[in-house]
Amino acid sequence: MAQMIKIKGTVFLDGRGIADQQVMLLSDSMNEFVTSTATAADGSYELEINAAQNRKAILVVKIQAPVLAMDYRSITPQLFAASNDFNFDTTSAAFTILNARLEGVNIALPATMEIRIDPIQLNGIPAAIEQFFLRRSGRVIDAFYYANWIDTDYFQLKMQQGIYKISGANIMSKKPSGTFSMPPDFIVSNIIANDNLLLAGDAVGGFILDMKDSRDIKMKVSVL
Repeated sequence: MAQMIKIKGTVFLDGRGIADQQVMLLSDSMNEFVTSTATAADGSYELEINAAQNRKAILVVKIQAPVLAMDYRSITPQLFAASNDFNFDTTSAAFTILNARLEGVNIALPATMEIRIDPIQLNGIPAAIEQFFLRRSGRVIDAFYYANWIDTDYFQLKMQQGIYKISGANIMSKKPSGTFSMPPDFIVSNIIANDNLLLAGDAVGGFILDMKDSRDIKMKVSVL
């Protein structure tokens, strides 16, 4: 039986272990996915690889909620290696705050909206790792890095400095047939930043959000 090496550690968010976050192992060249796992309730994780693979590799941690962040480090898996802990401090200068308000364009807002955010580039993360932003496992790709239904017209989110795509919608994908009236679908049709400039992008592909600093935005909601 092949000898196995365990890679262990704990992921902390503001000093507390955080559950259900992705930990990935990549090749040292950062172009090959090796394995992944999710953190346990106390933030701990464990990856297991064949001892024959005890060459340098890249360990990556993704925080997808309640904040958006990522970190990585180069490791050499060993039988009795020290714990590989990751500490995310949202009070540090590496994090910014997004304040977003939803406003209907000549309509009342729907009861809920799904907000979707994907990183394009994150400060401190090599470009080679960007291809793994949405990777969950060997064969599973997340639709979005962050997707959350909100039932208010305002939300706040802490985000690692970087560039993102942001969009929002409330779309009933399966509408029953019949002649009775159905509620309309809604979509974020444009976004205005706190400098009164429209963000580049579109409702389908998302709008480009530069989070080098904290900022306020207004997300304009229209009937689709």
